[in-house]
Formats: sequence, structure tokens, C-alpha cells
Amino acid sequence: LGVLLIIISEPEYFKIIENRTWNTFFVSSQIILGILFSLYFFSHRKIKNKVSLYLIILDIWILAVTIIRQGAVYAAFSKLYILFILVLIYEYFESDKKTMVGIFMWCMELLIYTGLADVIIHPSGITEGQWILGGQNDIIRYLLPAYCLAVLYDRIYRNRIRAVALICAINYIAVVINSSTTIVGILIMDVALLIKCTRKIIDLRIALIMTVIAFGLVVVSQNIFISSIITDFFGKSITFHGRTPIWQYVTGEIIRHPFIGNGRGNFQISSWYVASHTHCFILEIAYRSGIIGIILLFLAIRAIIIKMEKNRESILYPLLSAALFSFFVMGIVEVHEYHLMYLIFLIAYDIQDFTNLVVRKSNVQTISECHSSYI
Repeated sequence: LGVLLIIISEPEYFKIIENRTWNTFFVSSQIILGILFSLYFFSHRKIKNKVSLYLIILDIWILAVTIIRQGAVYAAFSKLYILFILVLIYEYFESDKKTMVGIFMWCMELLIYTGLADVIIHPSGITEGQWILGGQNDIIRYLLPAYCLAVLYDRIYRNRIRAVALICAINYIAVVINSSTTIVGILIMDVALLIKCTRKIIDLRIALIMTVIAFGLVVVSQNIFISSIITDFFGKSITFHGRTPIWQYVTGEIIRHPFIGNGRGNFQISSWYVASHTHCFILEIAYRSGIIGIILLFLAIRAIIIKMEKNRESILYPLLSAALFSFFVMGIVEVHEYHLMYLIFLIAYDIQDFTNLVVRKSNVQTISECHSSYI
């Protein structure tokens, strides 16, 4: 299952090898291992995580719309297949989540340390801005889930050395690749989890409201006066490299097909470069799947919030709130194309199960009790 997880996580180095035999082997491995595991899973288990079902239905809908709109059908099917296998691997350990965390941690360490070695050897990328794990804004698809799993692993297995080492590697990679989106996402995790006072006040509802405010600031900052102040302070353009024209274009396309969307693979616009997606997670879902897709995503988020709010005193509440906040803040300016990021959603929905594992491992149960024992 660990090997299968590595394959479906789509590390870039699996795809850059330009060899027909290798590519055939890679795709065949995804299909054969996935089918065999699916057959075994459904003969022994069933999907219980409600968020998993919403996400799978969302991708099925995107595939259907893509077929109708004659878009990138293979890409839509591939993403659905990868999400499906990820969900099955997660659900397979429904009764043994401790083992699942161990397996996922092993896979993340393999990916992150491979990426760390690459950025040390090639600080500017193997090619310009391109590393083994992907481009500047792609690598976060591994860093954020790995950060979340590192802290979870520490809580369950009480192995702080492995957790801290992985978090340090994640921060180093984020700094070297110099992606504003990635740095902001990882900084949110660092501040929320490593500074005691922020862990006391972190709240998922406030985090989601702050996400909306942050998006509003991006829009408002298009004012020349405000933009110049922010640009001088951060040293980067607050337009996020011309995303505003893209958002204006995609908003018009969403209005044209508001109910079922446009599917995958039909988006292309020239800003100062050719954009193949909307550079905004919510807009991308709306563009691909319309109001129906937004409703499915809303139901998934609502289910997570309900479960999280029922477990506000869990020591995992700050971790998962920070991870979700980081996910949506980065989603303002980027599309989380890779479904490994959805692992955060699944874990957040099952917060009670993971909290029970931590409680059985130690006498620490609430947020206030964990402050003295955290990093």
C-alpha cells in the first residue's frame, strides 16, 4: 500500500523520464495495483467517511461535464481514479488509523527527503524553477500534508525527532524554492503550531473568515496606492503575477455556464503568460463543475466544520484548523490540483478517532494540557 500511495501521489520524477517503456510501466502499475486493491477493499470494507463520498461525487461530476464539453477526458478520469484509490487506502485503515499514519508518514518522508536532496543539489531547479517534486507552486501539494502528518505522527507515536526533522526539511524546501504561496502556507503552520499564544486562540471559524478577508485584501490591493505599499514591503507584486485578469475572465465563463460548469481541460487565457487554470481553488471548482460542484464542496466543508466544532478541546484541533486555514489561504491564488492535499480533509473529518489514539497513548487530551508538552 505504501508503494501504491507513492505511485498515485504523482511525484514529478516519475513523469519526466522520457521513455515509452517506463511510462507504460508507470501507468500500468497505477491501474493494475489500483484495481487489485479496489477488488480486495470492496470484498472486506466499505467507505464510511462522508467527506470522501462528497469529494468522489464531485470528481465524478467533473468527469461527466468534461465528457459533455469534450474536454480533457483522460485527465479528468485520471484525477478521479487517483482520488478514488487514495480514499480506499485511507478507508482501508478505518479500524487501524495508527498503522495508516505510520504508512503515510513513511511515504511523506521518502518524498520530502528526496525533494530536500534535490533542492540542496539544484537550488535553482533541475531546469529553471522545476525540481523533482514539481514546479515552485506545485511542491506545496506534498509539503502541507507532510507537515500535518509529521505533527500527527509525533502525537500518536511520540517520536518527536522524526517529526521535527521532517518539519525542518519542509521549511528549508519552502524557503529555497521561493514560492510566495508556499512560504505563506508553511508560515501559517509554523506560527499556529509553534507559538504557544496562537495555539490558545486558533479557531476554525475565525480562520475561514480570515480567508475571505484575505481574498478581499488581494482584490482591494489592486488600488495603485495600496499596491505600491505592499509591493515595497514584501518585495513582490500583490497582483500575484497577473492573476486578476485571469479571475475576471473566468468569472465571465462561470456566468456563461453557471449550473454544470465547463469541465476539465477547456480553460486557456493569455495574461503575461498562458494560463491553463484559474489560479484560484474555489473559482476552479466553479469553472469546472458549476453550482453543483460548489454545493458538493460546501457539503464536504460543512461536514468537516461540524465534526471539528464538536471536538474543539481536542489537542489536534489547532493542527487541523491551521492546516485547513493554510489550504484555503493558498487556494486564493493557486489551484490544489493534486488530490493528496485532500488527505487533510479526511483527517479533519475523523478528528475524534485520531484524538482517541492520542489519548490512549498519553494522558494528554485537551488543548490546555498539551501546551507544556508541545514543540
